[in-house]
Amino acid sequence: GEFQKALNIHEQALDIRTRSFGKNHLEVASSHYNLGTCYYSLGKCDSAIQHYTTALEIRISLAGKMHSCVAQCYSGIGDAYLLQDKIKDAAENYKQAQFIYSKYYFASTAEIEHINQNMLIIKNGVKIEPSVSNIHNSFVSSHSIYFKPQIFL
Repeated sequence: GEFQKALNIHEQALDIRTRSFGKNHLEVASSHYNLGTCYYSLGKCDSAIQHYTTALEIRISLAGKMHSCVAQCYSGIGDAYLLQDKIKDAAENYKQAQFIYSKYYFASTAEIEHINQNMLIIKNGVKIEPSVSNIHNSFVSSHSIYFKPQIFL
């Protein structure tokens, strides 16, 4: 349904951005990250990891190893590995993300909480089933709530 439509749109965006900016540009990295998110949401974790990793490599080369956009990629890779029940790989990526986020006071509470919750899942040995729980969608939902504008009367 909707994730397949989003996948098609993000594939088009990647093509346009690559032709416009070249392969090594932050906009291209964002397209790869978005594709990773779509593939993750469709349960296609290997493709998600491939796109998250490409985004990670581009972001490291342009923004450096300690940028929050790099932490975002590590978190996405961790999510995909967790869904595949590759606990060691998930934990390694979450620890990288935690380390980077710990250096940035502007990292949102939702980003840090997402990683902490998934590390708790790993610690407690809970298996994540794609049909039962989609961690990334919960993360997206928490972001939309976290950044929801406040109306004061």
